[in-house]
Amino acid sequence: MKKIRLIIPYFGKLPKFFPYFLLTAKRNQKIDFLIYTDQNIDQFEILNAENIEFKTLSFDDLRKKVQSKFDFEISLKTPYKLCDYKVAYGFIFEEELKGYDYWGFCDTDVLLGDIYQFLEEHSFFENDYSRYGLLGHLQIFKNSQEVNHIFMSGQGLNYRLDFHNIFTSEQNFIFDEADGIQKIFEKNNFKQLQDKFFDDIDISHFSFREYGENEPKRYYFWSEENGLESINLIDGNIKVNRPL
Repeated sequence: MKKIRLIIPYFGKLPKFFPYFLLTAKRNQKIDFLIYTDQNIDQFEILNAENIEFKTLSFDDLRKKVQSKFDFEISLKTPYKLCDYKVAYGFIFEEELKGYDYWGFCDTDVLLGDIYQFLEEHSFFENDYSRYGLLGHLQIFKNSQEVNHIFMSGQGLNYRLDFHNIFTSEQNFIFDEADGIQKIFEKNNFKQLQDKFFDDIDISHFSFREYGENEPKRYYFWSEENGLESINLIDGNIKVNRPL
């Protein structure tokens, strides 16, 4: 079995839905989660999740940790700017990732299906992909020197792909998504598993529908036995699946 660890820094008041994210993370027993936060974590001891590790530290301490990895002065004034640093977590947290085959990051406003099963079903390990994912809510990378330093290879391509420009600017470049790290991976011809394997729910509606849908076409439910599942209406046919 491959070892995977997801790195999640979260600073400031935790959202009300955070416990639900943790429940879905706990069910991913083959995935380890490392969560950095400045909030009280005692309340989550009742979860008793062996695959979730919390580390308490201030945002300033995390900034110092990130700064220690670079020989120029970085810009990291707010937690939101961490979006641009996500693709460098393999480099920044290399000590915390020793012994792991893959690393990644994910947001906390998501409900997770069975990540490991999904990767196996799509031959992620068998085909030796270097990366899964396109958007910032969930990505997984091969834990290798080449992949962990790939974010540095955009220098000289254009301003938005040069990590030095990105890490010294207060502006958010969305470096973790399609117009950032994706272009660098493509330029280096790294194998990637990429397709839409998630539902992006429009929270402005009470009923479950994705952005751009005029009517609900799915229903979600949770059970201790199977975790998160959905019933989908696809081309007039009903399909039950477990979302990623």
